[in-house]
Amino acid sequence: MKIIERVEAGVIYAMIVMLLVAIILGTVTLGRLLGEIVVRPPLLTIEPAELFASFGLFLIVVIGLELLKVLKLHLAQGRLRPELATSCSSAPAPRTASQPALHSRRSAG
Repeated sequence: MKIIERVEAGVIYAMIVMLLVAIILGTVTLGRLLGEIVVRPPLLTIEPAELFASFGLFLIVVIGLELLKVLKLHLAQGRLRPELATSCSSAPAPRTASQPALHSRRSAG
């Protein structure tokens, strides 16, 4: 059992290092993207597609930070806490263009 715990800890440390690299690269890419958008003429305007791309990248970085927190807690406590996984999955899914908002219709009259 001791060797399995060591292998597991080694894998988690490797995952933490790779996740840190991915978070740093994602943050740099997000900063570069926003910098290019801001200085490109016309100044301080952003197209909706670019805005969605930057929000998507921002969310990817935030999810990476949450995964990093879960991995650190797993190393510290030696177990995964189920409430961490359910707190992220219980948030409502964002609406997309293919899923229009439901509007209440008033009856005429």
